[in-house]
Amino acid sequence: MNLEELDFIKTFQHLNCCAFMKDKNGHYTFANDAACKAFSVEREAIIGRSDSDLFVVLPDQHNVKKEIKALQGKLVSRVEKKQMKDGEIKHYQSVRSPMYSKNGEVVGLIGIEIDISDTIDKCNSLQELALRDAVTGLYNRRFLEAQLTAEVSLHHRKKQPLSLIMLDIDDFKTINDQYGHEIGDDALVIVSQLIQQALRSEDICCRFGGDEFSILLPFTEQPRAFLLAERIRELVSQHLFTANNGGRFTVSISLGVGCLSENMQSEDLKRSADQALLMAKKQHKNNCLVSCNLKGKIVSCYQECSPALSACPLLKEVN
Repeated sequence: MNLEELDFIKTFQHLNCCAFMKDKNGHYTFANDAACKAFSVEREAIIGRSDSDLFVVLPDQHNVKKEIKALQGKLVSRVEKKQMKDGEIKHYQSVRSPMYSKNGEVVGLIGIEIDISDTIDKCNSLQELALRDAVTGLYNRRFLEAQLTAEVSLHHRKKQPLSLIMLDIDDFKTINDQYGHEIGDDALVIVSQLIQQALRSEDICCRFGGDEFSILLPFTEQPRAFLLAERIRELVSQHLFTANNGGRFTVSISLGVGCLSENMQSEDLKRSADQALLMAKKQHKNNCLVSCNLKGKIVSCYQECSPALSACPLLKEVN
């Protein structure tokens, strides 16, 4: 090792970020103290070893392609995810640069990595907060709009059923006026919990705004969506809510069900569920109606099809 290389290594040694060198086979020939600490290995143990000896290679890891480009004489920079041997996931802002011999031949690469895991975690947390409702903890309208578009596209492609329930709390303003906004918020939380009790893991419940909720039901036919909406309605109506003075009161909800049909887009599905909800509230509260694709109108499945609900042509299979 000549004096020039020694000076280079000495400079690297004082960097607070990870700095290392590799040969053309991807084996470490040098790693500074910061790299050894980050990789949880002694310097003697890292020399001559490759990434597969030090990390669990993740499916989406592109560092191999990046290092190949560096060995082809290209400077490469990207955010890289690594899983340490202890299972911890870390994110690095990573740069790879070719290392040349005196005659200009690429003999290896130089790597610089800065741990940005905290920054990534904070960004992910902020993104999650931006998609969550502060009162109930459910996903919010912004999330629903994006998810609904994606689900409609997926279900059209797979030719599978998709349903949407829109619901709101009957006379919610009266609850706020009579018991106060704190109890009103408590009611929103409890209603959201009761809804989630009835849902499958793949179903998505969102607070659409105010006292209105939306439930996205992948791979769910109209009759099943109606029965689920009825179950949620009953769960809420049977629950006893508690006021500040210890008194008990009940809450009812109205629901509208829309189901995806051919050529229907996300706005159409949302509109069909919303129209059913408006009609349900107009008829009477504590009610559930469906925008029926078979009959072409808003109906109550119980009134139109009972007792033959299980024989509905829109129900593909009955358990």
